[in-house]
Amino acid sequence: MLQNSDWPSIVTPVIAVLGFALGVLNTVWAISRNRTQLRIHVEPTPAHLAIPNEVHPLVVQIVNTSLFPVTLADIQVTRSWFRSPIPMNFFVPENSASWPPRLEPGATYSVQILRDNLDRPGFDASGFKKQINGIRVVTATGKGFRRRSHKLRTFLSAP
Repeated sequence: MLQNSDWPSIVTPVIAVLGFALGVLNTVWAISRNRTQLRIHVEPTPAHLAIPNEVHPLVVQIVNTSLFPVTLADIQVTRSWFRSPIPMNFFVPENSASWPPRLEPGATYSVQILRDNLDRPGFDASGFKKQINGIRVVTATGKGFRRRSHKLRTFLSAP
């Protein structure tokens, strides 16, 4: 049986390890709490909203998963290796919010990519359609978030 003098020698290291673990968790929480976090979802138009015999846009949803508001500065299409992103102005906002949108924590901003807008006069889309591999969202602070998307590539390369 343990003597009374052995209890402090056991309890002290247990409390020290517990304090260390809580200190690490607190540090990780403090760092992640102050980090801008966006999620980008690229999906075709939902089936229940699709209109027969109409061109269906691709919907890009940007979700703010940060704990503070984030202002978007630009939405771009990314290209393959060692090429700069292409700023695109053919995105059509689903809601009538003014640009640039300010996303509150947990808020979503949606835009549509219309294939018809790629074929507008003065814009040659044929050269870069094969190079496109994703979406890049830039915040007002200059931080960029990228999402590769096979759905986007398939959407743009379809006839």
